[in-house]
Amino acid sequence: MKKKRIVRLKDIKVVGDGKDEQFHFAKPHTYKSMQDTYVPKFILKLGQNQLTSKPVINKNCVACGRCSHHCPPKAITIIDKKVNIDYQKCIRCYCCQELCPHQAVDLKDGLILSLLKYIGIYK
Repeated sequence: MKKKRIVRLKDIKVVGDGKDEQFHFAKPHTYKSMQDTYVPKFILKLGQNQLTSKPVINKNCVACGRCSHHCPPKAITIIDKKVNIDYQKCIRCYCCQELCPHQAVDLKDGLILSLLKYIGIYK
């Protein structure tokens, strides 16, 4: 049986303040970030639409606006209590699905992604 180790706060020695710490995060590849590359735009669009899942609003939606308020690219609008997603702006971050308090956002796989899952290449 492992013995639990208890550390008291007064026994912890703080070294430095962390102000000089530098973090270098790599930006994710998105449809928008790859538009300036050598990859043809129609290939990028095909990949975005067919190799990823897109958020789709289901019947649980009460148009509370949480998804719209927190959408990073502002791809979600609410008009007449109906949520609309502009898939040209959507970066597939799925914040809308994570933040929805009513579980009103489903993810719909693109055609090629569905096929890859069906034949067992992708889980």
